[in-house]
Amino acid sequence: MSRVRRVVSVSLVVAGIALFTAFWVVVSRAREAAVRMEATGKLKQVGLAIIHYEMREGRLPWENYDPQGRQLLSWRVHILKDMELSELYDQFNLDESWDSPHNRKLLTQMPDVYKCPSMSDHPDDKTVYVVPLGQGTVFGAGIGVRLSDFAQTNASKIMLLEVDPAHAVDWTRPEDYTIDFNNPSQGLGAHEAEKFLAVFVDGSANRISTAKSPHELEPYFKATSP
Repeated sequence: MSRVRRVVSVSLVVAGIALFTAFWVVVSRAREAAVRMEATGKLKQVGLAIIHYEMREGRLPWENYDPQGRQLLSWRVHILKDMELSELYDQFNLDESWDSPHNRKLLTQMPDVYKCPSMSDHPDDKTVYVVPLGQGTVFGAGIGVRLSDFAQTNASKIMLLEVDPAHAVDWTRPEDYTIDFNNPSQGLGAHEAEKFLAVFVDGSANRISTAKSPHELEPYFKATSP
């Protein structure tokens, strides 16, 4: 083979590799964008179900207690009817705890809306979609407070968010995530590096950078008392 042919062959190989690499980058970015869009859609659906539940019941879905003041089931169970999942909701014994012999059998029936699209290998009974807890958060305001009470001054406060896989919870268990205001980004974000997805009191959704300082992140969580 002549020198010219060798140069041409090498050039074609290099060009082919470059073309394949560029194609793979485009495909990867498209997949990432699709995952972000699906995750945003799911979290917004859950957020809107919380809002709809409050309108229907006159209280927030985590304000469900037994006579001893215990939360038996997660709010994620109580909003099932607001996502047209009444058939699953009706299978729960609402006067029993999430881990009772009967209710525990339903752990494996977690709806798709609670499954993060980038975590296909994650257990089917755990979700990364939680509400932020802690002093000053919307949900630290006490019993009887309504989302509408926050509509004017706290519409941009976080109502719902995604945590990382290490902090996933059993979807029927009345457990969420307490924010450490010394390091509020700790434990947040499920599918995108240095960002976490959140839904706000007004029902909108956005991705927030975990690279923000505690001082910058705190206003997203701490609400002004209505």
